[in-house]
Amino acid sequence: MNASPKQPRLVTHQVFNQSPDFSGHNTFSQDPMLARICETLPQVVQAELAELGQWAGSLDAQESAKLANRHGPVLKQFDTKGNRIDLVEFHPAWHELMRRSVGLGMHCSIWQEDRAELGQRHLARAARYYLTAAVEMGHLCPITMTNACVAALGASPEVSKQWLPLILSRQYDPSNAAPLTKRHGLL
Repeated sequence: MNASPKQPRLVTHQVFNQSPDFSGHNTFSQDPMLARICETLPQVVQAELAELGQWAGSLDAQESAKLANRHGPVLKQFDTKGNRIDLVEFHPAWHELMRRSVGLGMHCSIWQEDRAELGQRHLARAARYYLTAAVEMGHLCPITMTNACVAALGASPEVSKQWLPLILSRQYDPSNAAPLTKRHGLL
């Protein structure tokens, strides 16, 4: 048999009605309302917000959010030997988002003694939250719950003494170690 007949080349239309990737923007400095609201914050905090806004408007941030949502947490109940482990596995993109948010203190900044944010801790946290939520909201659930638990811990000084150092840490620890063992932070 001779060679197969030449396959026709499939021609498709040119896509012209799609917006380009929304990246390369600083979501803090290009949001006039947010910038105006944050004018009273100290320069060091505004600079941090500008840096966060640069990241939030990047393709890297969008890619991390996409991956974290596409590859949701997976419950692994048993190890290969059949032992119960009840481990939740997260995609590395989830850990990247958590590391950034914990590093910014979004889970604890209103409870810390940071002089730069004195009297404006809630405003600074809200601005961080606003910028980060525009990228990915799912990882902000544990951030929010961790922030909220501090008030409840105030009812028990002995429990607070154990847990507050872990909660107030800005070092993200993705390990599955028990919280009061060798962890550097609760999250």
